[in-house]
Amino acid sequence: MADRFERINEVLETYRLALPEAPSNAPPQVCRACRYIKEMLFDPELTVQKLKEDCNINGNNFSGIFKYYMGKPPQQYIVLHRLQAAPKVLRTVNRDRYTLLELAYETGFSGHSAFTRSFKRVMEETPSAYQALKNVKGNVK
Repeated sequence: MADRFERINEVLETYRLALPEAPSNAPPQVCRACRYIKEMLFDPELTVQKLKEDCNINGNNFSGIFKYYMGKPPQQYIVLHRLQAAPKVLRTVNRDRYTLLELAYETGFSGHSAFTRSFKRVMEETPSAYQALKNVKGNVK
């Protein structure tokens, strides 16, 4: 069973390690948050609240500061990177090795519907349609 997800985990680990660092002029809390997100990106329990607690970040304006330096508020940043990793799995790992529910969990989503809804919003098609297009054309977005 462990071998089943080995290739998925390789693809996700490669993506995770390539996440950008915070800019050199970013405040320490943004740098800590970026390092933490990089470490925990695919953990379904990663939330902005947990990020703030584990990184010792106080204040109500953290999301705005994070957005200023990273381009998106922390929650959108996390979801976007999870969603950008998922198509890499869909393109490179044979679909008979996993279900979409398993892919949702592996990329940090709490379930199939949250994953599919978010994926469709960003990619403008469902994960199944994206995978089918990949199989027909041999390449995708």
